[in-house]
Amino acid sequence: FEPNPYYYLSDEGIPYLDSITIKLVDGGTQGAWEALQSGQCDLLDSTFGLENDPDLLLKIRDEARFDVQALMGYDWIQLVFGIESTANDQAAEFDHPSLLGNPLTRQAVAACLDRGTMQDVTTQGLSEIWPSFLPPERSQLALDAQISYDLQLGKQLLEQAGWQDPDADPGTPRISANVASVPAGTELSLNLLINHSGLHHDLADIIQGSLGECGIGVKVITMPDSELYAPGPDGPLFGRHFDLSLISWQPMMDLDCRYFQTSQIPVPENMWIGTNIAGYADATYDSACNNAVLALPTESAEALRQSESLFIANLPAIPLFSTPRVMVASGVNCFKRKISSESDYFGLLEYYEMEKGCP
Repeated sequence: FEPNPYYYLSDEGIPYLDSITIKLVDGGTQGAWEALQSGQCDLLDSTFGLENDPDLLLKIRDEARFDVQALMGYDWIQLVFGIESTANDQAAEFDHPSLLGNPLTRQAVAACLDRGTMQDVTTQGLSEIWPSFLPPERSQLALDAQISYDLQLGKQLLEQAGWQDPDADPGTPRISANVASVPAGTELSLNLLINHSGLHHDLADIIQGSLGECGIGVKVITMPDSELYAPGPDGPLFGRHFDLSLISWQPMMDLDCRYFQTSQIPVPENMWIGTNIAGYADATYDSACNNAVLALPTESAEALRQSESLFIANLPAIPLFSTPRVMVASGVNCFKRKISSESDYFGLLEYYEMEKGCP
């Protein structure tokens, strides 16, 4: 691309660049990093998914000659609970016990989970922790109503739910003593399904360590996306055959509370198409979410608070943090306009400079 001599700001010397060349780079994130280091490229956009490679991202941030910019989106990472397996839809009690069927157990997992460490280790502070299905700036939840990292509370909630620790050894899983629909003596040992990305692996390590301190066993199972997101009934997520899984949805047009409505449960009747892979079904929540979606501006805050409160009380999934879209540029880069999204970034390239010390 070259400057248009008839551009209305050309008298001001804008655009600043003489030319822009768009290149396709092979080799994924590593190939992109090597191209940037060698000077083949000056800017890497977010399509390389650098946020999914925490080790490489940390290496890039440690080099002063590169500028890392994180643009916040509204897609968010969540730890989803397999509340109701497909096998339970028509099974007799105890045939396929739901270890996570009790909301107290799910609240305990949330209290035992160190989301702050997960955020720091994987995104180095480039993301923000979500209080619910809404980002912090939109949430109506009071601070004392939000999820907090509290190991003691997590252990107490597990005891209340009937999960006991007879050997007083957090290194071994708790066992059920009086857990509804779970045979006595069953270990609280969960499978965590993840994909092959470095982000998921780093998150899984922290989840395993955090929950282990509360006596919750976690076995990490890695599989390719094609297998993880395979259609039901055979696919583990859409077929609802899992305990825990890390996923990231793009935001819904109306409100993300709709991800967890009963109508979104993947079942044979809807051809296994649905986002409520947790199998969470609650008519009160469905109604509160619909009210939040349809609320008038004067009623919106209270409607959101009610739907968020029900979400936190029942926790079909634990909100982790937003997924930043990461771009990297070499040298000192200056804009004369505020950049709030990647579309702004590339839409305002006339204000982009690559020279050091630009005003």
